[in-house]
Amino acid sequence: MTERTLQPVAFRSIDQLIRGPARAVPVLGLSQILGWGAIFYPVVLMAPLIAADHGWSTPFAIGGFSVGLLVQGIVSRRVGALIDRYGGHVVMAVGSLLGAAGLLALTYANSAPAYLAVWAFLGIAARFSRWSYRSRAGEPRMAS
Repeated sequence: MTERTLQPVAFRSIDQLIRGPARAVPVLGLSQILGWGAIFYPVVLMAPLIAADHGWSTPFAIGGFSVGLLVQGIVSRRVGALIDRYGGHVVMAVGSLLGAAGLLALTYANSAPAYLAVWAFLGIAARFSRWSYRSRAGEPRMAS
């Protein structure tokens, strides 16, 4: 067996870096930071503050996140079809934009129904921006 060494990637121009395949790394990184770091993990920090601000119980505020998780499960099959059709790079970019809009809407959700509706929307955004799936043959697939 021969040993292979990794060679550094050289870019001829900044345009090649921005438009070439290497742009996938920062774009994917930003999408994942938004998907996980802005929608998924901060709930435990935000929920008590949201509950206190609106006079709701903390379990109700965290229940909004549960609504989002339920919606993620409901839309997963359709999002998978969109990934197959348009590619992960498009779907994840849309998810990041939807997530930003949903987080903005969360700041304006002053009633319980609006709050739950925004979390349902954030569930869709989260499913778009965080995904992994297997092809029909069972092998892992990467974002294209």
